Amino acid sequence: MSEKEFQFINIEYLTEMVGEEMVDPMLELFENYIQENINDMKNSLSEQNWQELAKIAHRTRSTVSSVGMQKTFEKLYSLENLAKQAKETETFENLLSLVIEDCEKALIEIKIFKNK
Repeated sequence: MSEKEFQFINIEYLTEMVGEEMVDPMLELFENYIQENINDMKNSLSEQNWQELAKIAHRTRSTVSSVGMQKTFEKLYSLENLAKQAKETETFENLLSLVIEDCEKALIEIKIFKNK
């Protein structure tokens, strides 16, 4: 799989933003923080703490944006705004599941990229 075939991470975008020498460190930051963010969002969802969910979704948007995950960024943006307003709460679990799925696939792509 070439870098252009990745569906979730965008190495070209990342290289343009931080330079080639910083790509690996940025990918490592993503790997280090994404699981914590996901766990925090799951906890906020189970506690029905919508304001905390919105805050963590906002923080996670930065994390996914850093590796060029625009579609996941948009899902998190929706989740954040709905959670801030406590609107359509029945959709939160599905939105979060989609975000988690994207992030898991991104982690696989990062492993592929690092092993090339």
